[in-house]
Amino acid sequence: MSAETTIDNRTAEIIRSALGAAQAGRIKEACDVAERGLAGGGDPAPLHALIGALLSGLGDFDSALPHLRDAHAARANDPIVLRNFATAFAKW
Repeated sequence: MSAETTIDNRTAEIIRSALGAAQAGRIKEACDVAERGLAGGGDPAPLHALIGALLSGLGDFDSALPHLRDAHAARANDPIVLRNFATAFAKW
């Protein structure tokens, strides 16, 4: 099962920037980058999915779940989004 999605160049750049911060261990900064991307009109589904996954990784399920819920609402057939949402919900 494969979920094929496309995102616009602006959203892709936001995600690259956020992932760079996350890979450097700056998870809060990564979330801030993605949040600014949301506020600036980036594609909400992948940005909510990214924020939710990052916050889940920190164990902040209260903050992660709304993002993962929104990502799942936008991409209900995406198995990664569904898995992350279900895992966060189960750990909440």
